[in-house]
Amino acid sequence: MAAILGLTAVCLFFFNRIGFDSDMMHLNYNAPHLAQAEERLGRLMDDDRERSKVLFLTAADTPAEAVDSYLRLGRQLDSLKQAGKIDSHAG
Repeated sequence: MAAILGLTAVCLFFFNRIGFDSDMMHLNYNAPHLAQAEERLGRLMDDDRERSKVLFLTAADTPAEAVDSYLRLGRQLDSLKQAGKIDSHAG
């Protein structure tokens, strides 16, 4: 019982320091040597242009609506690629 009360006190002390990281790219662990290799490869392949990755999610109430939303997003991304505003996208 004392351990539970002690743990509760510790949790109450630290609860306001809990936060949410809205950057989805921070969810994956990347070992430092792999991050360095990825950065070097990016410099070689990127022609000195800065690129960023953006994740798009669609949500719907039914599977049919989700598929429709996904296809609509794909068409919008295709038009952005044809206009030269994005380099590529993957479904």
